[in-house]
Amino acid sequence: MTEINDSNISYKNYGHDVLIISFGGLALRMGMTMFEFDSALKKLDVDSLFLKDTKRIWYQKGISEEYPTVESVVELLKKYIVNYKKVICIGNSAGAFASILFGTLLNVNQVIAFAPQTLLKEDFYMNPWIDELRDMNRHEIFCNDLKEHLYNTNYTTKIDLCVPILNPIDYAHSNHIKESKNINIIPFKTDNHNMAGYIKNKMGIDKFLENYI
Repeated sequence: MTEINDSNISYKNYGHDVLIISFGGLALRMGMTMFEFDSALKKLDVDSLFLKDTKRIWYQKGISEEYPTVESVVELLKKYIVNYKKVICIGNSAGAFASILFGTLLNVNQVIAFAPQTLLKEDFYMNPWIDELRDMNRHEIFCNDLKEHLYNTNYTTKIDLCVPILNPIDYAHSNHIKESKNINIIPFKTDNHNMAGYIKNKMGIDKFLENYI
């Protein structure tokens, strides 16, 4: 096994031909503890790559001083995905936004987005994250509207949105991109924004993800 760990990226290569790239949300994790998430992935025949945005601004300034832009992160990820037969990007909340953004820029096989924000504007259902949003707006922004991004990007990636349809904020964000290419909405009758954690508790995140491997 090859393992790389630093403050913002973790890569585990077991020699499989499927890579799951996970993007941490504003809490810098995947809707559960990283131990729980790693334990779930170990049950699957996959390699894993985990990234986090310590600035907590939807990856608009990359992941580190070494990779300070969306473009530089894309170039970094290209080096990791080149030898895999299948690449899947996943994330929860702000990490789900990143999974759609980077997944389509890289044209990976599949994106699984748990309750993503899709339009990062103060007048569009962003109250729970208003402080982070205002912080983001102090920086140069690569993308704040996934609907516009998807319209202008050439991709074949399949995008599954796991949506808590009883949560009006998440419902509105999923509706914002529901007509975009290759979008499939998977509805859950809950108001729990932490969809990854919800699925973990209901059926196991490994059981859910194995359908994509």
